[in-house]
Amino acid sequence: MKAIARYSLVFILVFTLTQSIQARVFEGRSVSSRVYEIAFRVRRPFIPPLTDENIEAYFLRRETINEAPFEVPFPFSNRVTNFEQDRLDVLMFDPASESESIIVYLHGGSYVNPPSWIHFRFVTRLMDTLEVPVYFPLYPRAPNATVEDALPKLVSFYDHLIEANPHQSIILMGDSAGASLALALTLELAREHRPLPSLLLMISPWLDLALDNPQIAAIQPLDPVLNPPAALYLGNAWRGEVALDDPRVSPLFGDLSVLTMPVMMVMGTFDVLYPDAVLFAQRAQEVGVTLTFEPSPRMLHVYPLFPGLPEGERTIERMLSFIRGEH
Repeated sequence: MKAIARYSLVFILVFTLTQSIQARVFEGRSVSSRVYEIAFRVRRPFIPPLTDENIEAYFLRRETINEAPFEVPFPFSNRVTNFEQDRLDVLMFDPASESESIIVYLHGGSYVNPPSWIHFRFVTRLMDTLEVPVYFPLYPRAPNATVEDALPKLVSFYDHLIEANPHQSIILMGDSAGASLALALTLELAREHRPLPSLLLMISPWLDLALDNPQIAAIQPLDPVLNPPAALYLGNAWRGEVALDDPRVSPLFGDLSVLTMPVMMVMGTFDVLYPDAVLFAQRAQEVGVTLTFEPSPRMLHVYPLFPGLPEGERTIERMLSFIRGEH
């Protein structure tokens, strides 16, 4: 047993050393990013794929989870208050200090999953660093609801914020599906001639629900986080009867010229959503959008939310500078 333990220790040390050399010397990135990538790759085979045969059972489990009251995970539960606005549950992280801005953050989770502790870790950091209140809507999720249920509730909530805080600007943020929803909300506000947010920040947005960009195939083997075939099942549940290219679910196809506010988008290149982000950047710049696009080589989906990731920390600092107006 002692020999096995020694050999195991030697193996771990050699493996760690070789991975560190590969990350730092050959790939030019942090060891932490390499560890995250390996962890996701090891985890993937243990996640059952969604198929036509099991999707109904999966959605039944999701419905039960989504119907249950949401509980904010420890240690963030003592830093948040919750309220209901027009039948929309909202969490508020308030620094109890005067602020000229408000952040509205829409969480990711493929439109079906509730927020996780990494979301709350991130938004509490935003609150503490910027000393601004962060509103965190728990928007209706699929399969219990569709975009046609959720988007009007978010528009109504946004209207409430505007009326209740006439002297504060609203910063709209989100990650993954939530980032796409933030963009869709902005386009919907513009379509309805409502006041727009002062800034829009998107982390790894899911811009085209169809995921049919031909360049995705080349990136898919590099992305250990997202699975496009599974995502399509979830996306179809979210869109309901809405067309795949409707800007409410695929804001890549919206009128981007209405984005009169500064926009920031961050994205890792080891993310199947990256090709559509590049396409969005091209289309946005063609119509004069003030866009800061931050592609990060070899980074994974929503990498700024990963704890202990140097590349993520640097991106967060750039996002904080953007919010402060240093852009």
